[in-house]
Amino acid sequence: METVRRAVEEARSAGAVADERTEADGTKTVVIEGDDGATLELNTGGTSARLGAGTDKYGMFVAFNAFDQNLIISGALTAIASGMCALGPAVCAVAQVAALLASNAISNGGGVRCGTKSLRVYPISHRAPRCA
Repeated sequence: METVRRAVEEARSAGAVADERTEADGTKTVVIEGDDGATLELNTGGTSARLGAGTDKYGMFVAFNAFDQNLIISGALTAIASGMCALGPAVCAVAQVAALLASNAISNGGGVRCGTKSLRVYPISHRAPRCA
């Protein structure tokens, strides 16, 4: 979560935070816009989020909804994550590591398929990805 916090700070410093909001359920969302127009949405919960980050009993996770799981399968998410690197090293690290872990989890033979659930990957603890 510290890396995610630093990523948000870097994005703020770069003037790349396009939106910040707190939902009725307490979910906090920060939308970061890259130079190429790609967006990275970081939040503290909710399975409908484009890209969520949070912690559970297994450690810090990054979650991808069904739409983004399909982007990963097509290879498009890696390109989107690359566009975030101009915003700072923490933003780049979060985006790149999350895309790589999710891509490996989904794309390898017999990979994780979560359907309508979100895919959680654990970049710090290296726990196996799971559906939640």
